[in-house]
Amino acid sequence: MAWTQVLPYVGSGALGGIVTFGLNWAREQRRVVDAYRAPQRHAIGEIIAAGHELQLRGFNWRRALAELLEATRQQNAETLQAMHAEIREVERAHAVAMLNLRGALEVGSLTVVDAQCWQAMVAAAAEFEQFYALLNDETVASSIDRIEELNAELEAQAGQLRVAMTALVRTANDRITPAETRRNKRRRQAAQRQLADQLRTRNPKPPAEPNT
Repeated sequence: MAWTQVLPYVGSGALGGIVTFGLNWAREQRRVVDAYRAPQRHAIGEIIAAGHELQLRGFNWRRALAELLEATRQQNAETLQAMHAEIREVERAHAVAMLNLRGALEVGSLTVVDAQCWQAMVAAAAEFEQFYALLNDETVASSIDRIEELNAELEAQAGQLRVAMTALVRTANDRITPAETRRNKRRRQAAQRQLADQLRTRNPKPPAEPNT
């Protein structure tokens, strides 16, 4: 058999090998990328879960504190005595939630290496530290009015912490989602655009008021 007759078989075999290599390489690259991202996703997931728990416990604690202040103003000794155990339990749960979030942030500082995710995480940590500082304000017990001010400040700072946590989630969604094929990424982006169009149709913006 002449070499010219063998050449097509050799060429097709080489082409098949190149295609197989390319597919295996792409698959291995996704594994490598996901191995890099997965620990960071887990750490950020723990931060978000701890943040939600703190928001819930903080809301319960602020509500209990407001009820305690109202009972104190009314000088209702019976109500104050009945609330004592509840206040202690709510305060304990809030302290545990604070420690859990601090622990999650500390683990995150050892795990998150993506620059943008790290920046968003540090911003959330800064808001948490402001929250923690308010709780350790030595002037809190000076008067009932000061405690009311603290309650309002805690609520406002809880809002700032929620904003920072939301920013962290969005950044993580952009940076460290599971590795995917280009085809699936295009499909997901198309689905996002379709969903955005549906939401705009369902909730149209009110017409602007004419200038007078």
